Amino acid sequence: VIGTILVGGKDAYWSVADILAAEDFPTPLLANLFRICGEVAKSAADLDVFSVGNEAERRGVMDGRDVVGLAAETWNTSNLRSHAEMVKSDAIARRVRAICAGGAKTGGVAAGQGELASLRIDSCACLSCDPGTMSALTSECTFRSRATFATARRSSIRPLVQEPMKMRSSLMSVI
Repeated sequence: VIGTILVGGKDAYWSVADILAAEDFPTPLLANLFRICGEVAKSAADLDVFSVGNEAERRGVMDGRDVVGLAAETWNTSNLRSHAEMVKSDAIARRVRAICAGGAKTGGVAAGQGELASLRIDSCACLSCDPGTMSALTSECTFRSRATFATARRSSIRPLVQEPMKMRSSLMSVI
């Protein structure tokens, strides 16, 4: 994503600025480069390899030649937005794991769930399995609809006399 921004300029930065924040990147180096790209994009200067490289070198974040090398390794700029969404998704998954790991250590299930709610994510939850433990469900998990067809439910205790036809239940019975 950073390499594409360096190659694509301000247009590339502004196309992902609504998705990403510097904290979404996995390393401080990439986070600092994204911050620099944002500051250059907001200024009157051109956002290119040289302006970002000079600023990164001035701040001691990265050598200017390494910034040029990062841009040189970028060979495709067409999927910038989808790559930015992947970076955001990975950041959310890292944050969920950190929240749940912290809750598992302290036993603070309610606090962990409050932090998860602050992320405003629909596809993630932190569940308490046993007192003092937490497990995370993230977007990598497969979720199925809560509604199941009646033919999909089978009781090991009492088999169905007749297969139901076109019936649908919103809750599965626990036997």
